[in-house]
Amino acid sequence: MQTLGLCAYVPGADAIDYNLTPLFREMSIGPLVKRMLARKLATTGWKEPGPNDPFTRTFYEQCFHFGFHHTLGISERQFQDWLEGQSVEVEAPPILKLPNNMVTVSASLLAALAAKPFVIIAGTTGTGKTQTIRSCVKALCPADTEPGFNHVFVPVEAGWTDSRHLLGYRNPFGRMGESYSTTPLLSLLLRANYPTHAACPFFIILDEMNLSYVEMYFSRFLSLMETLAGGQLEAVLGLGELRLLLRSAPSAIEATYIEYAITSGGLFLSRNVFIVGTVNVDETTHMFSPKVLDRAFVLEFPTMPPSQKPDEFAIASADAPEGRVSDFWHYLVESSMIAPSKEDDAFLDADYGKLEGFGLGHA
Repeated sequence: MQTLGLCAYVPGADAIDYNLTPLFREMSIGPLVKRMLARKLATTGWKEPGPNDPFTRTFYEQCFHFGFHHTLGISERQFQDWLEGQSVEVEAPPILKLPNNMVTVSASLLAALAAKPFVIIAGTTGTGKTQTIRSCVKALCPADTEPGFNHVFVPVEAGWTDSRHLLGYRNPFGRMGESYSTTPLLSLLLRANYPTHAACPFFIILDEMNLSYVEMYFSRFLSLMETLAGGQLEAVLGLGELRLLLRSAPSAIEATYIEYAITSGGLFLSRNVFIVGTVNVDETTHMFSPKVLDRAFVLEFPTMPPSQKPDEFAIASADAPEGRVSDFWHYLVESSMIAPSKEDDAFLDADYGKLEGFGLGHA
Protein backbone atom coordinates (compact mmCIF):
# COMPACT_ATOMS: atom_id res chain seq x y z
CA MET A 1 0.00 0.00 0.00
CA GLN A 2 1.33 3.40 -0.95
CA THR A 3 0.69 6.77 0.67
CA LEU A 4 0.31 9.86 -1.49
CA GLY A 5 -0.64 13.49 -1.11
CA LEU A 6 -3.58 12.39 -3.17
CA CYS A 7 -3.67 9.96 -5.99
CA ALA A 8 -7.11 8.97 -7.16
CA TYR A 9 -7.45 5.25 -7.62
CA VAL A 10 -9.93 4.36 -10.33
CA PRO A 11 -11.44 0.97 -9.46
CA GLY A 12 -10.75 -1.60 -12.15
CA ALA A 13 -7.78 0.26 -13.63
CA ASP A 14 -4.53 -1.65 -14.18
CA ALA A 15 -2.28 1.22 -13.19
CA ILE A 16 -2.32 4.34 -11.06
CA ASP A 17 -2.05 7.66 -12.91
CA TYR A 18 0.28 9.92 -10.95
CA ASN A 19 0.12 12.75 -13.51
CA LEU A 20 -3.17 14.13 -12.30
CA THR A 21 -4.32 17.73 -12.19
CA PRO A 22 -3.08 20.04 -9.41
CA LEU A 23 -6.45 19.49 -7.73
CA PHE A 24 -5.22 16.06 -6.66
CA ARG A 25 -1.58 16.93 -6.06
CA GLU A 26 -2.23 19.55 -3.39
CA MET A 27 -3.66 18.31 -0.10
CA SER A 28 -4.55 21.88 0.88
CA ILE A 29 -7.20 21.97 -1.84
CA GLY A 30 -9.23 19.25 -0.10
CA PRO A 31 -10.42 21.39 2.85
CA LEU A 32 -11.23 24.21 0.41
CA VAL A 33 -13.37 21.84 -1.65
CA LYS A 34 -15.08 20.71 1.56
CA ARG A 35 -16.15 24.28 2.37
CA MET A 36 -17.40 24.77 -1.19
CA LEU A 37 -19.43 21.56 -1.06
CA ALA A 38 -20.90 22.47 2.33
CA ARG A 39 -22.08 25.83 0.95
CA LYS A 40 -23.53 24.15 -2.12
CA LEU A 41 -25.39 21.59 -0.03
CA ALA A 42 -26.73 24.36 2.20
CA THR A 43 -28.42 25.94 -0.83
CA THR A 44 -30.42 22.73 -1.23
CA GLY A 45 -31.83 23.05 2.30
CA TRP A 46 -29.41 20.65 3.94
CA LYS A 47 -27.86 21.49 7.29
CA GLU A 48 -25.53 19.58 9.61
CA PRO A 49 -27.69 17.46 11.93
CA GLY A 50 -27.64 17.91 15.67
CA PRO A 51 -26.81 15.14 18.13
CA ASN A 52 -30.50 14.16 18.50
CA ASP A 53 -31.43 14.41 14.82
CA PRO A 54 -31.39 10.87 13.37
CA PHE A 55 -33.25 11.79 10.18
CA THR A 56 -30.76 14.19 8.59
CA ARG A 57 -27.64 12.98 6.83
CA THR A 58 -24.26 14.16 7.98
CA PHE A 59 -22.04 16.07 5.54
CA TYR A 60 -20.23 12.98 4.32
CA GLU A 61 -23.39 10.88 4.16
CA GLN A 62 -24.92 13.58 1.95
CA CYS A 63 -21.82 13.63 -0.26
CA PHE A 64 -21.86 9.86 -0.62
CA HIS A 65 -25.60 9.95 -1.33
CA PHE A 66 -24.97 12.19 -4.33
CA GLY A 67 -21.91 10.14 -5.34
CA PHE A 68 -19.36 12.97 -5.31
CA HIS A 69 -16.57 10.45 -4.70
CA HIS A 70 -17.62 8.45 -7.77
CA THR A 71 -17.15 11.58 -9.87
CA LEU A 72 -13.51 11.69 -8.76
CA GLY A 73 -13.02 7.94 -9.14
CA ILE A 74 -12.00 7.38 -5.51
CA SER A 75 -13.42 5.48 -2.58
CA GLU A 76 -15.43 6.99 0.27
CA ARG A 77 -12.48 6.74 2.64
CA GLN A 78 -10.13 8.40 0.13
CA PHE A 79 -12.67 11.15 -0.49
CA GLN A 80 -13.06 11.84 3.23
CA ASP A 81 -9.31 11.81 3.87
CA TRP A 82 -8.73 14.28 1.02
CA LEU A 83 -11.39 16.73 2.20
CA GLU A 84 -9.86 16.59 5.69
CA GLY A 85 -6.43 17.49 4.27
CA GLN A 86 -4.93 14.10 5.15
CA SER A 87 -2.71 11.85 3.05
CA VAL A 88 -4.64 9.35 1.00
CA GLU A 89 -3.77 5.68 0.68
CA VAL A 90 -3.95 4.13 -2.75
CA GLU A 91 -5.71 0.78 -2.60
CA ALA A 92 -5.72 -2.01 -5.14
CA PRO A 93 -6.37 -5.78 -5.03
CA PRO A 94 -3.23 -7.72 -4.10
CA ILE A 95 -1.32 -9.57 -6.80
CA LEU A 96 -1.17 -13.17 -5.60
CA LYS A 97 2.08 -15.00 -6.15
CA LEU A 98 1.96 -18.76 -6.41
CA PRO A 99 3.52 -19.97 -3.12
CA ASN A 100 6.27 -22.55 -3.43
CA ASN A 101 6.85 -23.48 0.22
CA MET A 102 6.34 -26.98 1.62
CA VAL A 103 3.24 -27.69 3.75
CA THR A 104 1.39 -30.66 5.22
CA VAL A 105 -2.30 -31.18 4.44
CA SER A 106 -4.95 -33.88 4.67
CA ALA A 107 -4.74 -36.09 1.57
CA SER A 108 -8.27 -37.46 2.01
CA LEU A 109 -9.76 -33.97 2.30
CA LEU A 110 -7.95 -32.64 -0.77
CA ALA A 111 -8.86 -35.73 -2.80
CA ALA A 112 -12.52 -35.32 -1.80
CA LEU A 113 -12.50 -31.61 -2.76
CA ALA A 114 -10.86 -32.45 -6.08
CA ALA A 115 -13.64 -34.96 -6.77
CA LYS A 116 -16.44 -32.62 -5.67
CA PRO A 117 -16.18 -28.99 -4.57
CA PHE A 118 -18.70 -29.66 -1.76
CA VAL A 119 -17.51 -31.95 1.03
CA ILE A 120 -19.36 -32.95 4.20
CA ILE A 121 -17.17 -34.10 7.09
CA ALA A 122 -19.15 -36.23 9.54
CA GLY A 123 -18.12 -37.53 12.92
CA THR A 124 -18.75 -37.23 16.61
CA THR A 125 -17.47 -34.35 18.69
CA GLY A 126 -13.71 -34.39 19.22
CA THR A 127 -12.69 -36.30 16.09
CA GLY A 128 -10.88 -33.30 14.59
CA LYS A 129 -13.28 -32.29 11.80
CA THR A 130 -13.03 -28.53 12.21
CA GLN A 131 -9.36 -28.60 13.14
CA THR A 132 -8.49 -30.57 10.01
CA ILE A 133 -10.12 -28.20 7.54
CA ARG A 134 -8.81 -25.14 9.39
CA SER A 135 -5.30 -26.56 9.35
CA CYS A 136 -5.50 -27.21 5.60
CA VAL A 137 -6.87 -23.81 4.57
CA LYS A 138 -4.29 -22.08 6.76
CA ALA A 139 -1.53 -24.00 4.99
CA LEU A 140 -2.94 -23.11 1.56
CA CYS A 141 -3.39 -19.37 2.25
CA PRO A 142 -1.49 -17.06 -0.16
CA ALA A 143 1.64 -15.42 1.16
CA ASP A 144 1.63 -11.79 2.30
CA THR A 145 -2.16 -11.60 2.69
CA GLU A 146 -4.38 -11.38 5.74
CA PRO A 147 -4.97 -14.78 7.41
CA GLY A 148 -8.58 -15.09 6.21
CA PHE A 149 -7.99 -13.98 2.64
CA ASN A 150 -8.96 -17.25 0.96
CA HIS A 151 -11.39 -18.73 3.46
CA VAL A 152 -14.38 -17.80 5.59
CA PHE A 153 -15.58 -19.64 8.70
CA VAL A 154 -19.37 -19.60 9.16
CA PRO A 155 -20.81 -21.14 12.36
CA VAL A 156 -24.31 -22.26 11.38
CA GLU A 157 -26.99 -21.46 13.95
CA ALA A 158 -30.23 -23.25 14.69
CA GLY A 159 -33.30 -21.72 13.09
CA TRP A 160 -31.86 -20.50 9.77
CA THR A 161 -34.66 -20.64 7.21
CA ASP A 162 -33.24 -18.66 4.28
CA SER A 163 -29.95 -17.67 2.68
CA ARG A 164 -29.65 -14.13 4.08
CA HIS A 165 -27.10 -15.31 6.66
CA LEU A 166 -24.83 -16.40 3.80
CA LEU A 167 -25.71 -14.12 0.88
CA GLY A 168 -27.04 -10.99 2.57
CA TYR A 169 -30.26 -9.18 1.67
CA ARG A 170 -31.72 -5.97 0.28
CA ASN A 171 -32.24 -3.36 2.99
CA PRO A 172 -34.85 -0.76 1.98
CA PHE A 173 -34.27 1.31 5.13
CA GLY A 174 -30.63 2.33 4.74
CA ARG A 175 -29.70 5.92 5.61
CA MET A 176 -28.76 6.52 1.98
CA GLY A 177 -31.83 4.78 0.58
CA GLU A 178 -32.01 1.14 -0.44
CA SER A 179 -28.78 -0.76 0.14
CA TYR A 180 -27.53 -4.34 0.23
CA SER A 181 -26.40 -5.86 3.53
CA THR A 182 -23.35 -7.94 2.79
CA THR A 183 -21.71 -10.91 4.53
CA PRO A 184 -18.14 -12.23 4.87
CA LEU A 185 -19.09 -15.05 2.50
CA LEU A 186 -20.03 -12.56 -0.23
CA SER A 187 -16.71 -10.77 0.21
CA LEU A 188 -14.94 -14.10 -0.24
CA LEU A 189 -16.85 -14.85 -3.47
CA LEU A 190 -15.97 -11.39 -4.81
CA ARG A 191 -12.29 -12.08 -4.20
CA ALA A 192 -12.54 -15.54 -5.76
CA ASN A 193 -14.20 -14.14 -8.91
CA TYR A 194 -11.42 -11.61 -9.55
CA PRO A 195 -9.37 -12.75 -12.59
CA THR A 196 -5.92 -12.47 -11.00
CA HIS A 197 -7.08 -14.75 -8.17
CA ALA A 198 -8.33 -17.57 -10.40
CA ALA A 199 -5.41 -19.90 -9.55
CA CYS A 200 -6.00 -19.61 -5.80
CA PRO A 201 -8.47 -21.97 -4.08
CA PHE A 202 -11.03 -20.30 -1.79
CA PHE A 203 -12.82 -22.16 0.98
CA ILE A 204 -16.22 -21.72 2.63
CA ILE A 205 -16.35 -23.58 5.96
CA LEU A 206 -19.83 -24.22 7.38
CA ASP A 207 -19.39 -25.43 10.94
CA GLU A 208 -22.20 -27.60 12.37
CA MET A 209 -24.09 -27.11 9.14
CA ASN A 210 -26.99 -29.42 10.05
CA LEU A 211 -28.07 -27.46 13.13
CA SER A 212 -30.64 -25.99 10.69
CA TYR A 213 -32.34 -27.59 7.71
CA VAL A 214 -29.65 -27.43 5.04
CA GLU A 215 -32.25 -27.42 2.26
CA MET A 216 -33.61 -24.10 3.55
CA TYR A 217 -30.60 -21.83 3.99
CA PHE A 218 -28.37 -23.63 1.46
CA SER A 219 -30.86 -24.13 -1.38
CA ARG A 220 -29.31 -21.41 -3.54
CA PHE A 221 -25.94 -23.14 -3.48
CA LEU A 222 -27.47 -26.54 -4.20
CA SER A 223 -29.00 -25.11 -7.37
CA LEU A 224 -25.78 -23.37 -8.36
CA MET A 225 -23.77 -26.57 -7.94
CA GLU A 226 -26.09 -28.40 -10.29
CA THR A 227 -25.91 -25.75 -13.01
CA LEU A 228 -22.13 -25.44 -12.58
CA ALA A 229 -21.70 -29.20 -13.00
CA GLY A 230 -23.68 -28.92 -16.23
CA GLY A 231 -21.28 -26.33 -17.58
CA GLN A 232 -23.63 -23.37 -17.15
CA LEU A 233 -23.00 -20.38 -14.92
CA GLU A 234 -25.81 -18.92 -12.85
CA ALA A 235 -25.23 -15.77 -10.82
CA VAL A 236 -25.21 -15.83 -7.03
CA LEU A 237 -26.03 -12.10 -7.12
CA GLY A 238 -27.41 -10.23 -10.10
CA LEU A 239 -26.52 -6.78 -11.36
CA GLY A 240 -29.20 -5.04 -9.29
CA GLU A 241 -27.86 -6.41 -6.01
CA LEU A 242 -24.26 -5.73 -7.02
CA ARG A 243 -24.99 -2.08 -7.84
CA LEU A 244 -26.59 -1.67 -4.42
CA LEU A 245 -23.60 -3.41 -2.87
CA LEU A 246 -21.23 -1.02 -4.66
CA ARG A 247 -22.87 1.97 -2.96
CA SER A 248 -21.73 0.75 0.44
CA ALA A 249 -18.34 -0.73 -0.49
CA PRO A 250 -16.06 -0.25 2.54
CA SER A 251 -12.89 0.29 0.47
CA ALA A 252 -11.62 0.87 -3.03
CA ILE A 253 -10.41 -2.75 -3.11
CA GLU A 254 -13.90 -4.04 -2.40
CA ALA A 255 -15.30 -1.63 -4.98
CA THR A 256 -12.88 -3.03 -7.56
CA TYR A 257 -14.08 -6.57 -6.87
CA ILE A 258 -17.72 -5.49 -7.14
CA GLU A 259 -17.17 -3.51 -10.34
CA TYR A 260 -15.48 -6.50 -11.95
CA ALA A 261 -18.45 -8.68 -10.98
CA ILE A 262 -20.79 -6.11 -12.56
CA THR A 263 -18.82 -6.06 -15.81
CA SER A 264 -18.85 -9.89 -15.77
CA GLY A 265 -22.64 -9.96 -15.59
CA GLY A 266 -22.96 -11.09 -11.98
CA LEU A 267 -21.26 -12.78 -9.03
CA PHE A 268 -20.71 -16.49 -9.62
CA LEU A 269 -19.78 -19.62 -7.72
CA SER A 270 -16.48 -19.95 -9.56
CA ARG A 271 -14.54 -23.18 -9.99
CA ASN A 272 -11.89 -22.13 -7.47
CA VAL A 273 -14.45 -22.05 -4.61
CA PHE A 274 -14.76 -25.10 -2.36
CA ILE A 275 -17.35 -25.66 0.36
CA VAL A 276 -16.69 -27.82 3.42
CA GLY A 277 -19.34 -28.53 6.03
CA THR A 278 -18.84 -30.25 9.38
CA VAL A 279 -21.74 -32.18 10.90
CA ASN A 280 -22.66 -34.11 14.00
CA VAL A 281 -25.59 -36.52 13.98
CA ASP A 282 -27.54 -36.44 17.24
CA GLU A 283 -30.93 -35.39 18.60
CA THR A 284 -30.14 -31.66 18.13
CA THR A 285 -29.39 -31.86 14.39
CA HIS A 286 -31.27 -32.53 11.15
CA MET A 287 -30.72 -35.29 8.63
CA PHE A 288 -29.67 -34.56 5.04
CA SER A 289 -32.01 -35.10 2.13
CA PRO A 290 -30.85 -37.16 -0.89
CA LYS A 291 -30.47 -34.02 -3.04
CA VAL A 292 -27.89 -32.66 -0.58
CA LEU A 293 -25.94 -35.90 -0.35
CA ASP A 294 -26.05 -36.29 -4.12
CA ARG A 295 -24.08 -33.06 -4.53
CA ALA A 296 -21.59 -33.77 -1.75
CA PHE A 297 -18.63 -35.98 -1.05
CA VAL A 298 -19.06 -37.36 2.47
CA LEU A 299 -16.03 -38.05 4.66
CA GLU A 300 -16.44 -39.74 8.03
CA PHE A 301 -13.90 -39.11 10.76
CA PRO A 302 -13.79 -42.14 13.09
CA THR A 303 -13.30 -42.06 16.84
CA MET A 304 -10.17 -43.46 18.44
CA PRO A 305 -9.22 -44.96 21.81
CA PRO A 306 -7.99 -42.43 24.38
CA SER A 307 -4.53 -44.02 24.35
CA GLN A 308 -4.14 -43.19 20.64
CA LYS A 309 -5.40 -39.62 20.87
CA PRO A 310 -2.47 -37.16 20.71
CA ASP A 311 -2.08 -34.38 23.26
CA GLU A 312 -2.24 -31.75 20.50
CA PHE A 313 -4.11 -31.84 17.21
CA ALA A 314 -2.20 -33.25 14.27
CA ILE A 315 -3.29 -34.77 10.97
CA ALA A 316 -2.78 -38.53 11.06
CA SER A 317 0.59 -39.48 9.58
CA ALA A 318 -1.04 -41.83 7.05
CA ASP A 319 -3.16 -38.93 5.80
CA ALA A 320 -0.57 -36.15 5.91
CA PRO A 321 1.45 -35.84 2.71
CA GLU A 322 3.93 -33.01 2.38
CA GLY A 323 4.07 -30.99 -0.80
CA ARG A 324 4.38 -27.54 -2.29
CA VAL A 325 1.48 -25.11 -1.95
CA SER A 326 1.66 -24.42 -5.70
CA ASP A 327 1.12 -28.12 -6.46
CA PHE A 328 -1.88 -28.34 -4.10
CA TRP A 329 -3.38 -25.17 -5.63
CA HIS A 330 -3.03 -26.60 -9.12
CA TYR A 331 -4.42 -29.97 -8.02
CA LEU A 332 -7.57 -28.42 -6.55
CA VAL A 333 -8.36 -25.72 -9.09
CA GLU A 334 -7.54 -27.72 -12.23
CA SER A 335 -9.23 -30.97 -11.12
CA SER A 336 -12.67 -29.81 -12.28
CA MET A 337 -11.34 -29.45 -15.83
CA ILE A 338 -10.29 -33.11 -16.08
CA ALA A 339 -12.73 -35.22 -18.08
CA PRO A 340 -13.89 -38.38 -16.27
CA SER A 341 -12.27 -41.62 -17.37
CA LYS A 342 -14.33 -44.34 -19.06
CA GLU A 343 -12.10 -47.13 -17.83
CA ASP A 344 -14.20 -47.72 -14.71
CA ASP A 345 -17.62 -47.69 -16.38
CA ALA A 346 -18.06 -51.46 -16.08
CA PHE A 347 -17.32 -51.34 -12.34
CA LEU A 348 -19.69 -48.40 -11.81
CA ASP A 349 -22.45 -50.08 -13.84
CA ALA A 350 -22.14 -53.15 -11.63
CA ASP A 351 -22.48 -51.00 -8.51
CA TYR A 352 -25.45 -49.20 -10.01
CA GLY A 353 -27.13 -52.54 -10.69
CA LYS A 354 -26.81 -53.52 -7.04
CA LEU A 355 -28.10 -50.14 -5.81
CA GLU A 356 -30.79 -49.71 -8.44
CA GLY A 357 -33.55 -50.44 -5.99
CA PHE A 358 -32.62 -47.32 -3.99
CA GLY A 359 -33.34 -44.98 -6.92
CA LEU A 360 -29.90 -43.40 -6.89
CA GLY A 361 -28.67 -41.29 -9.76
CA HIS A 362 -25.10 -40.59 -10.83
CA ALA A 363 -23.30 -37.32 -10.14
